[in-house]
Amino acid sequence: MNIKIKGIDIEVTEAIKDYVTKKVGEALEKFGSSGESGSILSEVELSKTNNHHSHGELYRVSVKVSGSRTNIFLDTKKNDLYAAIDDMKDKLEYRISTTKDKKLSVSHKLAVKFKNLFKGQ
Repeated sequence: MNIKIKGIDIEVTEAIKDYVTKKVGEALEKFGSSGESGSILSEVELSKTNNHHSHGELYRVSVKVSGSRTNIFLDTKKNDLYAAIDDMKDKLEYRISTTKDKKLSVSHKLAVKFKNLFKGQ
């Protein structure tokens, strides 16, 4: 698993890198059972933005996860950087579980079709 962390208008300190690596790693453990965990590339982009309709600065966290059979892109904005990273982790875990469930249901449907095909002979 490769995790690339990039900062835009924000200094990415060692503490932030460790926190992001820990949170993304926890979320990507869901891929472990599918055998795809070694070929996953995660690109995390941290940025500070000024939303024109709100007061103060917002932190934006974007993550792109690319695997051999999966591509996921997520984006979140919060007032606190660490809260944005936590929100990104929750969204990523949810997306991974729904993607995995869809793949399992499709493979199950295919297996049932093959079973019925051979059962009729």
